[in-house]
Amino acid sequence: MELNPEHSRLIDAYILGRLTEEESDTFEKLMTEEAFFEEVEFRQNVMNSAEVKGNAELRRMLEAEDQGIKQDSSLFRSRRILYWIALTLGIGICALVYYTLNQRQNPDQLFIAFYEPFPNLIAPTNRSQSIDRDGIEEAMHAYDNGAYTAASAIFDTLTNMNQNLSIYHAIANIEIENYQRAENLLLEMTRDKNWKYHDAAQWYLSLLYLKNRNDDKFDSVISQILSQAGHTYRAKAIILEQQVN
Repeated sequence: MELNPEHSRLIDAYILGRLTEEESDTFEKLMTEEAFFEEVEFRQNVMNSAEVKGNAELRRMLEAEDQGIKQDSSLFRSRRILYWIALTLGIGICALVYYTLNQRQNPDQLFIAFYEPFPNLIAPTNRSQSIDRDGIEEAMHAYDNGAYTAASAIFDTLTNMNQNLSIYHAIANIEIENYQRAENLLLEMTRDKNWKYHDAAQWYLSLLYLKNRNDDKFDSVISQILSQAGHTYRAKAIILEQQVN
């Protein structure tokens, strides 16, 4: 049996719990096929292990990018990994939908439900060839290990600070509850839509305003996110906005 796009769609729907009654009957019949069964099992295993393996896979992909790997097989594997990381994120969003739509929460609870530190995409600690180990890598190493006070202090001393590092500086300040400093950094990032992490800055700014119960500013930022069809955090913003209102 050769898997086709419809088979893939059914498997995704099964994992996400979206199969209709008719699709469930079709799915059960397909599960008798070895190739289909193995693909379902594979995807479920990937979903279960994605959280553990995600950071390691991400770092391997970043290393591959640095080395300029272009072999078709490597690209295929990377795309498959990316696809399943994306699927896992999708499952997380679906879980958020179910949870938040069935429970009314206060701003602090919503902040906890939606907030997580921005992942280190700048300087993973095992990529040191072209990184100043006394500066950026040291700050990011502290960030990766949850030493946010130290990370923020190091960021403050960097003379080679670039705009892409500002998101980590802001998150470090959120973590140590230095909210005014975090807000200033995030606001600066949101002023230029060409900044690499502009969307992330808007999202974290909305969460910061939510936590601080600054309703007018929260509504303004969330509206800006929702008005952009291609915004990275639009799906989460829709759920958050519905729960707040």
